[in-house]
Amino acid sequence: MTQNRNSRAMAVIALALAIVGLGVGFAAFSSTLTISSSATVNPTNTFNLSATAPGSCTITAGVSGTNPTATIGTVSGSGQTISISGMSVVFRNPGDIVECTYTVSNPSQYIAYLKSMQYVSTSLNGSSANKIICTTPTGGTLGTLGTSACGGITASVTAASKTASVTKTTNTPQTGITTSNTIAKKSGNTNGTGTFTLRFEYGSSATLTDEEIKVWIPDLQIVYNTSNA
Repeated sequence: MTQNRNSRAMAVIALALAIVGLGVGFAAFSSTLTISSSATVNPTNTFNLSATAPGSCTITAGVSGTNPTATIGTVSGSGQTISISGMSVVFRNPGDIVECTYTVSNPSQYIAYLKSMQYVSTSLNGSSANKIICTTPTGGTLGTLGTSACGGITASVTAASKTASVTKTTNTPQTGITTSNTIAKKSGNTNGTGTFTLRFEYGSSATLTDEEIKVWIPDLQIVYNTSNA
């Protein structure tokens, strides 16, 4: 009788140990293995374009001997953006045209893809505007014919067959460009280069003004990127 009790006790103990062992085994097999890692890629090359203004612009006079004059403004580059501010032209006759071609330099190891060109809101003669403003050469108010003539004046920028423009009443940007308009990356000691051309035109069929017109042009921003996406 005592022997049976001892046998039962041993069986119970063995069963308890088996259950505990099963739990430990389950815990061992159900544990979570976590691997944490991180990596940092820090490029040593920067994407910083610059533009150089031309020494002079090409002038076409609507009337011989009365050439328009141009202030081609200040050119600055910051990273991927080329900005031109302070542009103005003094026109005298319909058919007057001023064209200025700028050189863009790419000293980086990245291909520069043209992404957008647009005239942005700027303080012009004391007012904020993203379209052309016309005044007298001293900033005064134009008369009737001068005001009408202003409607026939266009400023535009062209790069790689893409053109953005601005007039007294319209602003037509080029944004989201995805075609292959590129500036090559630096090769050896030679920077990649590209160009863009500013054109200021007093339309040949526009109203003939009876006074000089100063054309105030909003700042221009041209943006490049390292991706064509």
